[in-house]
Amino acid sequence: MPLIFTARKNQKLIVSKRQFDILVGSILGDAYITKLGKIQIEHAISQTDYLRWKFKELSSISYSGISFVKHIRNRKETYSCRFWTRQFFKSLRAKFYQSRHKCIPPEIVKLLTPLSLAVWYMDDGHLEKDRKRCIIATDGFDLKDLEILQSALYKRFKIDVTIKKDKKLLLNKNESLKFLALIDEYKNSSMAYKFLNPLTTKT
Repeated sequence: MPLIFTARKNQKLIVSKRQFDILVGSILGDAYITKLGKIQIEHAISQTDYLRWKFKELSSISYSGISFVKHIRNRKETYSCRFWTRQFFKSLRAKFYQSRHKCIPPEIVKLLTPLSLAVWYMDDGHLEKDRKRCIIATDGFDLKDLEILQSALYKRFKIDVTIKKDKKLLLNKNESLKFLALIDEYKNSSMAYKFLNPLTTKT
């Protein structure tokens, strides 16, 4: 079923369920929602192919074109690529932000799907090959938010994660196997290195 988002009185934007899942995964990951309701999708220049996949998926709800951006921090230049969705997502801003701080809404358990998890993992996850486990970088969230995510993952998918001291989510070997199997069909080819699966290799 498509979802309908509104802006002002008579403006409506139809979003497919697949597009919505990609948005949710991106918001959990690297995306930013402005106060006006635009969603910025931005990745490092090395992940241009991944961003192009997102743009292709979301093009019907986005402004045209991908831009390339130079950032200068501490006299160091870095480059990224990005695009913006159309300005219809104030309701998502209200769910996922407290003031300027990104947070996890209690109803996240209803929003998580294998596709949204895959996008979140491709944004912020990595595979520790030597220790055979997945880690998701969630250190930008408060401990309360991480506990909500921890509970939601178990309730929705029976996936048990540990909150590390550095506020990242850790999946042990068995949970990583379950997690990767759940999201494998949604992997983007440019991010396949995060899905290469030495976890089944006997030690």
